[in-house]
Amino acid sequence: MKRRECPTAKTCSKCQKEKPLSEFYFHKKRGHYDSRCKACAKAQVSARAEKKFAEIAEYQRLYRANNREMLAEQKRTWYSGNRESEQAKRKQNYLENAEAYKRRNLSRYVAKKEEILEKQREYNLRNIVSVRSYQREFQRMRKASVKQAIPPWYDSAKAREIYAEAARLSQETGMPYHVDHIVPLLGKNVCGLHWHGNLQVLPATDNISKGNRLAKDISDPRPKRAEARDKEPGR
Repeated sequence: MKRRECPTAKTCSKCQKEKPLSEFYFHKKRGHYDSRCKACAKAQVSARAEKKFAEIAEYQRLYRANNREMLAEQKRTWYSGNRESEQAKRKQNYLENAEAYKRRNLSRYVAKKEEILEKQREYNLRNIVSVRSYQREFQRMRKASVKQAIPPWYDSAKAREIYAEAARLSQETGMPYHVDHIVPLLGKNVCGLHWHGNLQVLPATDNISKGNRLAKDISDPRPKRAEARDKEPGR
């Protein structure tokens, strides 16, 4: 009796190409190879997953649209009971992914710069009286705090160089840059001085998020007492 030879190749039922058996999945329970080659099987599974994902995403979108108020109330209730843990989690996540967040914020600002500026203009026009009143009061308080924080060793030329650098970066990158006080002038526990050693150039988003807080592991930017005394006029 002639021994039956085992086939070494098979034709895929999808792409109709003849391929070696190594290109087909073997079903142990069924005891035979899949009719589709591995590439076609993977493509079919991916297509089904994408279709299912799209259906689920559409269902979730409609559910959120129809239950917006209920979901917002649930979120507020949960957040009020988990405020401290959630804030700590967000802070830790930002510290671990600070550079990624900065790149994302920059790309979003560049992509939607005109839209953001237009919204700001519309808001300012709708609230022109309150906006101008706030701006005047803010500038008055800002000038007063800066004037009070200028030390005897203040070098206006070096300070102007830092402000010029911020203006140059804003023009070249298209993203606004601010001059920030490393130690805030009106900090919660400590107040810094207005001099070039306490100034740094930061993206506007970083400066606004920093607020009146100290940066992590900050060193005292003020000069030593002897150096400060030597820089006083008349010495």
